[in-house]
Amino acid sequence: TYRRVDKVLEIADWEAAQKILWVCEKHEFEKDSWNCSICEKCMRSMLPIYILGKAEEFKTFNKPLKTDLEILRWVRKFSPQRSFIKEIFSFAKKHKPSLLPWLGIAAGLGVLRYLFFIRLLPGPIKTWLRRYGYFTARNEAQDAYEVPEISQSLRHA
Repeated sequence: TYRRVDKVLEIADWEAAQKILWVCEKHEFEKDSWNCSICEKCMRSMLPIYILGKAEEFKTFNKPLKTDLEILRWVRKFSPQRSFIKEIFSFAKKHKPSLLPWLGIAAGLGVLRYLFFIRLLPGPIKTWLRRYGYFTARNEAQDAYEVPEISQSLRHA
């Protein structure tokens, strides 16, 4: 019932969340990083974290946003059909208004990418791009909601 930005606002200062936040849909974990920083869910979580100035505290992102210019990485996962756009603009206006021009550029480029590039791509190319984190859909993986390391720890507890 809560928007993602509201959830991030609630956990932004919570030390446990800063150490173990996992939102990634790619399911490829590295030693010290649970989130790829590329997929749509990572971007939707990193944006409000960055807006609040807490990116350095959240250690679970492989490539956290560090500058306003890096907001343009959102273009790759932008979808104009999502309600997140309105939500993130309102959140940025309240917490970091200086970011609004960058969000506007990213949204504009995202619309162009979505309307003119993605729709024209043939299916086999989309399938090929999926290997690199593009066009991934939630629940594709059998263990979409399971982290093997955590499940194993819970079984032994």
